[in-house]
Amino acid sequence: MKFKKLFICLFVFSLFLTSCSNKTTNESSSNAEDNREMKKQAIENVDFDEEIKKVEIPKNATDFRFLNYNPDNNKLYFAYTSEGNIFYASKNLKDENIDIIYEITGNEKENMYTIAKDGVIGETLYIVKVNNKNIANNTTYTVGKKDSYEYNFIVVDKNKIVKRYFNEDKAEISGDYQVYNKVPSIAVDGRNLILTCENNVGKDTLKSYILRFNVDDASLRLLKEEELNIKNNKISGNYIMFAGGVGNEIYYQVVNYQNDNKMEKGSADVYKLISEDESKKVLELDKIKTPENVKNRKLLFVSGDDKLLFTSDYVAKSAKYNTGKVFNLENMESTEIPDVTGGDDLTDAYKINNLYLLDNKNNIYVYNDEGKLLFQKSYENKEKIVSKISVTNDCISYLVKENKDSKEAELHILKLKTK
Repeated sequence: MKFKKLFICLFVFSLFLTSCSNKTTNESSSNAEDNREMKKQAIENVDFDEEIKKVEIPKNATDFRFLNYNPDNNKLYFAYTSEGNIFYASKNLKDENIDIIYEITGNEKENMYTIAKDGVIGETLYIVKVNNKNIANNTTYTVGKKDSYEYNFIVVDKNKIVKRYFNEDKAEISGDYQVYNKVPSIAVDGRNLILTCENNVGKDTLKSYILRFNVDDASLRLLKEEELNIKNNKISGNYIMFAGGVGNEIYYQVVNYQNDNKMEKGSADVYKLISEDESKKVLELDKIKTPENVKNRKLLFVSGDDKLLFTSDYVAKSAKYNTGKVFNLENMESTEIPDVTGGDDLTDAYKINNLYLLDNKNNIYVYNDEGKLLFQKSYENKEKIVSKISVTNDCISYLVKENKDSKEAELHILKLKTK
């Protein structure tokens, strides 16, 4: 019974761990044909342009979700529900033509527990669908009784050619990185998805993994695994908790336990993945000084490349200090990221030309390669519904609606250019 309680705590804990802008308006214009307005802003050595387009939302769409905007083909990508099915579609903003890319229906919809992550990279749609049922071998995973899930990866290219890493209706569960005991945390790095997940192996062993899924060939690859032993209410070993990166560099957090009795304990370090056989420790979290005394410090977010490292702390209670940091990896000097606190944690990191872009669902941050904050833009609107941002090449976009039932929205398109 004690082990069962400990395992439940372990699962809940791991799942849970799943504008000071310098603006200068130079130009404003409107075009009646496409009902848009343009703004120009100069930020130190960066040109910042904002374009706003009015877009119509399909009248039959409920649970509408913005996925991305691609300036190259002038298409808005989105997902919505209609008559119980989930549709993925694009809308050409030039001729208003809507094209259905993919539909989740039938057994595929019935088996689904949740969608861990979906989006559009370039012109390619990806869906990471988490199931608690499998038709092929007539197995049902009951959440709460048997905390197991299978991951299904679906990729649809611009020609609507569907690729699957795993076909739930034709193949039996293989067991090789297919069934897990939690919904994965996923970071996007270029055309790759970096997944952090876990699974029980035997009675007393918990393994954690870093997987990389490539959207071009729908391939899944194991990058790193660690092992945790849970026996007699004691926890020993290593546990991978969150991974991410930009520019094909991957950083991940490892929590080490030495006969601890709670998952909240343990000491955490950040590593850089050199190869499948080699990693380099770059940061010991317990040695970082903060305005508040933090024991057993852990991260909710980690990302970076060969120059900068970005982190966001996990805090159980609301912190009174900024919990986000950027580290210059050349000298390991760090600065706080403003307005990143508990509940407003970093969620994504991108690289646009020589600039770094961060997002915490409220603010967009732009850094140079020395770790200097060049610009911060708040896109939160408490009176309206604002989507999460998406990035395509040098284009940042998000959608603003009056309310969840609105059939008209504003598409905000931001472009960053170095002078």
